[in-house]
Amino acid sequence: MGKIVANPKDVGVALQPHLEPGEQLRCAAYGIAQSNLLSCLVFFLLLIPATLINLLLFGARPGLATLTFFALWLGLLALVAPLLRKDYLVGLTDRRLLLVRVKTPLFTIDMHAVQAVVAYPLDALPSAQTKIGPLRVIIKLQDQRQTIRLQFGGRGLNENRDQAIEIARALKSD
Repeated sequence: MGKIVANPKDVGVALQPHLEPGEQLRCAAYGIAQSNLLSCLVFFLLLIPATLINLLLFGARPGLATLTFFALWLGLLALVAPLLRKDYLVGLTDRRLLLVRVKTPLFTIDMHAVQAVVAYPLDALPSAQTKIGPLRVIIKLQDQRQTIRLQFGGRGLNENRDQAIEIARALKSD
């Protein structure tokens, strides 16, 4: 899969339609919510039939069998990978915390294909746990309906990570 890069300035532009009149965007970052362990386990269990199909079609010939196994595996990965993660545009304004879930195609992110919007007023934020590490920032939000664990940053996304650190600090100070 290709590396997905989201510039915080682009995230801020994509969040503009979700702002209320007069609302000011303070920070904007792109985060990923990885699927739970059960979803990942199901994906790896799909490799068992892929292996059996490979053995039935090509037998135990090492070269061709290995090549076809990896082709099947990559095909499954391309089909399942977008289902194993959710992309979020996160904005902190002077009034609210915005979480905008956007569609995840295979190699890019469509910041304007909105799937869901969750807004929390700053005076009624959900319970938040934050972890600021050397490479990424993790923010875990838990309200009555759901728990969302977002990861921000990584190599090559320093500006996004900086914005996520500001959001995390604002959530901890409230």
